[in-house]
Amino acid sequence: PDSKFRVAWDSLLTSARTPSAIQQAIAKNFVFQALAHDICPYGERYCIPMPGLNFTEVGNDYCVPKIDSGVASALGASAVGVLEG
Repeated sequence: PDSKFRVAWDSLLTSARTPSAIQQAIAKNFVFQALAHDICPYGERYCIPMPGLNFTEVGNDYCVPKIDSGVASALGASAVGVLEG
């Protein structure tokens, strides 16, 4: 709800000008299952798994993204360094 892209996303989903194939693809393919609370003890909106992306706890119940090794090798060390901080 707080994403700067939310307005555009909602418009695609609800506008009469959006082709029905796009609306159907959004409704069908962009539904994500949150991780269970015992795996991810945060709100559901923060616990959506993404392929190629893991998280590592750095302390005080704070997690940071960690790129999967297969994705990391495809991206290269420089890109991974930027993405992981």
